[in-house]
Amino acid sequence: MADQIINRLLDEIIPSKVNDFAIYRHTVYMDSLNVGLASTANAEPCGDIANSGQLHRMTTDKIAEMMPSPKIIEAAIGLAAVNASLDHEKIKDRLVSTNAVNVLLEKGQGKNVSIIGHFPFIAGLVKKKSCRNLWVFELHPKGDDLSSDRLPEFLPQSDVVLISGTTLINHTFDDITAMCKNSYNILLGPSTPLTPLLFDYGINAVCGVIVTEKEKAKLTFAQGARYRDAEGLEFVCLRTQ
Repeated sequence: MADQIINRLLDEIIPSKVNDFAIYRHTVYMDSLNVGLASTANAEPCGDIANSGQLHRMTTDKIAEMMPSPKIIEAAIGLAAVNASLDHEKIKDRLVSTNAVNVLLEKGQGKNVSIIGHFPFIAGLVKKKSCRNLWVFELHPKGDDLSSDRLPEFLPQSDVVLISGTTLINHTFDDITAMCKNSYNILLGPSTPLTPLLFDYGINAVCGVIVTEKEKAKLTFAQGARYRDAEGLEFVCLRTQ
């Protein structure tokens, strides 16, 4: 299925100049109207990047056009540009300082929960036994993980579904949300665009991050920090009314 969401996101952004840009081990960092982040998970370690060395001279709307690329690293750069140039002023009064786990604990108590991607917090959920069933899907399953080809079997049975923002990078977002018509859907992770546009695609809670201290964030990212270990970030959530 074509990525219906990409053109909508490109129409949402405000073209602006790039103030700072870097690709770290686990993230793309782009400073423009906001600091936009995007995960580099599963990106090609040595792949060529279009306009490499010139991207800092381009405006965010032009960089964002890389988002449909089949190359993970290029799509991530495009999404970081989207995140760097969304109008957060429109939504600042609706943002709540919380994370996806708190929303899950609220909505998933005693329910069937599917999580797409093996996140670090899953071990704690298993220990608490707060969900009736907890199904975790991975491209390369380990332990009790289920393979992603079983999504059509389990997602329609789910009351709550957690979807990684990286689905916008690997172009699986549309296919996954099409299977989540009757569930409460949470899009999570620092790659997640903070925009109510996502509500049009069946997302009920948009859980992302705002970079509150740029130098701290850059310093920790430059040392190879994953998002859970990075400093200078605030986890926030935008929810349907």
